[in-house]
Amino acid sequence: MKGSGTRFVLNESTILFYRLRPVEACKDLLNCKLNWFQRICIRAMWFKSYSMLIFGRGCGKTKLLAIFGVLKAMLYPNLKVGVLGPVKKQGDFIFNEVEFLYNNSAFFRASSIKHVSRTPERNIVKFYNGSFLESTPI
Repeated sequence: MKGSGTRFVLNESTILFYRLRPVEACKDLLNCKLNWFQRICIRAMWFKSYSMLIFGRGCGKTKLLAIFGVLKAMLYPNLKVGVLGPVKKQGDFIFNEVEFLYNNSAFFRASSIKHVSRTPERNIVKFYNGSFLESTPI
């Protein structure tokens, strides 16, 4: 699965491995450690059609949404992941976490076409596999 050093060799079986194990993908691909309840939440969000995060303050809801969106866009080609809210500021909170993940993950930087693009109208990050993650106000 891994090549020399921290360089990943992504082939079909490796992508399938990470699609079935989102917590390991978070740890290996995004260099991000999760608490036990966050690992349960990521697994539930990954394999269920609908999910609702009802956590208290400071439990990492924004971080989980950013991780979920980035992993989905990285592991599934031609996927369009949208973060919608009544105002742009709500998408900005999630994209602050996306930028943090981008800066801390060499794999994320290597799999995205450019850096995270932030404009007054929208935020977007595009991947080489044709997927993108975008936030825009409704």
